[in-house]
Amino acid sequence: MDASFEQQLSLDPDDADILRQLRASRKVDSIALHDALVPGSKLPTGTDLHSYLRDVLAAHSVEKVHATFLDGARGYLADEIVVVGSTRDTQLRARSLIKRALELGARALILAHNHPSGSPEPSAADIRSTRRLEVLLNSLDIELIDHFVVARWAIVSMREGGYL
Repeated sequence: MDASFEQQLSLDPDDADILRQLRASRKVDSIALHDALVPGSKLPTGTDLHSYLRDVLAAHSVEKVHATFLDGARGYLADEIVVVGSTRDTQLRARSLIKRALELGARALILAHNHPSGSPEPSAADIRSTRRLEVLLNSLDIELIDHFVVARWAIVSMREGGYL
């Protein structure tokens, strides 16, 4: 479903109408995920969260860091792109992220960033900076729930991968 319409159509040119309907359905699902994020609502989990993060990040040609800020009950407060980098990397500035978390009264957050290269595996720098950030956040009683690396076809959870 993430392939371009032209790529999908090349598989079977006779299925153009079906492909259009499937793509429209996927767009409606995406809009529903975005619209469900209102202050205090529960953040989607599992594949819904992955779909949302892929929607926000996967198609970008430069690295972007996305933060989702949550309250003490893990209710949604806000989410936004907090850093825009280059095609190869990005530098997460802990100070600006922490400032934003404190402005919102966040007690937890989820980070995600994309890898335009297509590999969802976290780099050594990703792991190092995330661990350093987790220590800083913990000292302020803000939980780093997870950090996801988003590629076009896959997502890796740094928490599940044992990197945090």
